Amino acid sequence: MNEVLLHVYGVVRASSALPEALTGRAGGPVRRISDDELTVIASEVDEQARVGRADLLAHAHLLEAVAEESTVIPVQFGVVLPDEETVRREFLGNERARVLGLLSAFDGYVQVTVRASYDEESAMRAVMARRPDLVELREAAAGEDDGPLALQLGQAVAEELDRLREDVVELVVSWLQPQATGVAVNETRGAYEVANVSFLVERRARTAMDEAVAALDRELGAEMTVRYVGPQPPYAFLDYVVIEENSWA
Repeated sequence: MNEVLLHVYGVVRASSALPEALTGRAGGPVRRISDDELTVIASEVDEQARVGRADLLAHAHLLEAVAEESTVIPVQFGVVLPDEETVRREFLGNERARVLGLLSAFDGYVQVTVRASYDEESAMRAVMARRPDLVELREAAAGEDDGPLALQLGQAVAEELDRLREDVVELVVSWLQPQATGVAVNETRGAYEVANVSFLVERRARTAMDEAVAALDRELGAEMTVRYVGPQPPYAFLDYVVIEENSWA
């Protein structure tokens, strides 16, 4: 018989109201494990259950739903504990002081993330517009798969994409920073993503940030795709808060 374990999503104040339709992995019901100050959000999972993309999304979507109205300290995906007693010991006991400190530090704030990317064709157009000298090199390298001119072109394009990323990140930050309390520049993903920036925003200032992102999208939308994600828990900012010597796992 397979054992039932508890998948942990995050921690909120005990007084926080969770969304009524909240569900966890595989659509399972959410369990609140609470004391007088804190609530750990968890759900039951089969120890033999295969983990897929749907589980990762369920974890993220649950936390985003909670962050819409309440401050939540996220737990990294994959924390699965054997029983409620262990959950209480680890999160309501061992990590109690740090969790309370983080909840206080981020009270009233959410994270939003802005990502900008090109498709391959638009990225090449942007690079060639910035480096007209590469147009001739591209024509000379046409038909080569791994010849010296093709390698030279590939290296030059990669270097120019790096410079393009720096410029786009600078634009995104300068455009949106006035609406934010904190900024974290994240690593880009994929060959043609040029910006991945998280902002710590007061929940009450979300409308102003939404409007600023919409204006940025209008500015950049003809050239690249702008994706706006939030509200999120303060993933990118947890390590910047110093509470005590113990670290959040």
